[in-house]
Amino acid sequence: MQVLLALADAMGAVLSREDLLLNCWGGRIVGDDAVNRVIAELRRLARETGAGFVVETIPRTGYRLVGQIEELPVAGPNAAVPVEGNAPRGFERRAWLAGGLAVLVAASGSAWWLAARHTGGSAAQQIAEGRRILRELWPDQDMRGVEVLRKAVELDPDNAQAWGLLAMAWRNVAEGAPPDQVSDAVTGCEEAARQALALDRNEGNALAALATLRPYLGDWQAAEDRMRDVLKVAPDNANVLLHLVTLLQSVGYARQSWEYNERSIALEPLSPPHQFRRALKYWIFGRIAEADLAIDRAMQLWPKYPAIWSARLYIFAFTGRTRAALTLLDDVSLRPAKFTSEQEERWRIALTALDTPSSANLAEARRALAQAVTPGFSVQAVMCLSAMGELDAAFDVAQGFLLRKGPLVGSIWPVRNQMISPDDLWRRTMNLFTPATRPMRADPRFASLCDGIGLTRYWKVRGVGPDAFLMPDQKLASRPSPSSRGSLAVASPDPAENL
Repeated sequence: MQVLLALADAMGAVLSREDLLLNCWGGRIVGDDAVNRVIAELRRLARETGAGFVVETIPRTGYRLVGQIEELPVAGPNAAVPVEGNAPRGFERRAWLAGGLAVLVAASGSAWWLAARHTGGSAAQQIAEGRRILRELWPDQDMRGVEVLRKAVELDPDNAQAWGLLAMAWRNVAEGAPPDQVSDAVTGCEEAARQALALDRNEGNALAALATLRPYLGDWQAAEDRMRDVLKVAPDNANVLLHLVTLLQSVGYARQSWEYNERSIALEPLSPPHQFRRALKYWIFGRIAEADLAIDRAMQLWPKYPAIWSARLYIFAFTGRTRAALTLLDDVSLRPAKFTSEQEERWRIALTALDTPSSANLAEARRALAQAVTPGFSVQAVMCLSAMGELDAAFDVAQGFLLRKGPLVGSIWPVRNQMISPDDLWRRTMNLFTPATRPMRADPRFASLCDGIGLTRYWKVRGVGPDAFLMPDQKLASRPSPSSRGSLAVASPDPAENL
């Protein structure tokens, strides 16, 4: 609240970070991201409540408030509402604004602003912040989630939910940590989960953390069983639903994955992962216009979220709009922080070959993408090579990445400080069942790939193969496929058949 009041008092003038630290934190030394977090929360608060203001960043200068701050709601049914030409001034204006902000905070269910006035905060406030971090899953925020939830259990050591959320935060650290930090994160997850379950044996977050703590490549059936066991106890646990959505897409059950993702959206409508997955599923179902609308909405809310940016790139690249994809690459202002020049170069080579598939361009793409043997680009290389029809190269990359055999076996660890999703780091296979990889699924070698990663065994045990509309080879499919419209790289089943 103090930050917004300071910006409001500036009447449209720019306040530097130093100004805000002095006025709102009393000049105390706080973390480098303190101002960033509060500004992000102010923007979220304005967005979720429809308040008539925007916090604008002035590059290399500071921040200013733009919009109708006087249109904030007042703090109660009997509060006086200022009329045009009679806006409150001085102390009265600040008191009125504070009241309006209290209404906004209550409307959004947020207590974040108290942290700007106090160094600690209650356990409930720490839990609320931890839940937000777990919901949004911004890269590089996983350890921040651990720190916040550690504080929560320090303040309230008998709170089973706080311990369960801490277990989930540690689980997320384990998924994305470098090799020298993974084991400690796994231990942290197990210890926090043990504390939570000692207090409440049905604590859903702790159960979800333990159920999803290990990679499930080749462990499909057991992983799914663990997740579904959690849902029997905690049917609305968003953390386990997130991973069930991923697993079901990874085994070719796109319809079920869609259903659980929509269930997740109903629980957490402002979770970036749920929203970019909705867009990708529209693409998978051939509903391209809806995919465009969904991913553009997500980009407007979280413009530099890596997975959202990548999903926008995929949908452009693999629906015949390579020029639009190149334009997105050109827009440096939207690029995620860890998108490297090497990744950019590979994407440009791939998009050029997709746009103009000359012999020279395809040869250059094969050369560049065959070098992508680490998790940082292997998944994208498989998609691009398949969409180009370069199936020998696509299978070489896929076998090296997933089966650890063939001419292109590389490290399973990514290059440090490179943009990568946890899904790619733990070698999940959602992208094997997208329109871009349909040519691979039509190739006899796809069955051998599925044998090697345990999918064939999983389908046999489940008694149901992958969704038929995904499978040109009906020997693997669960039932006859609807007719497909459009190009080979864009599956277009009847929407009613898929939803």
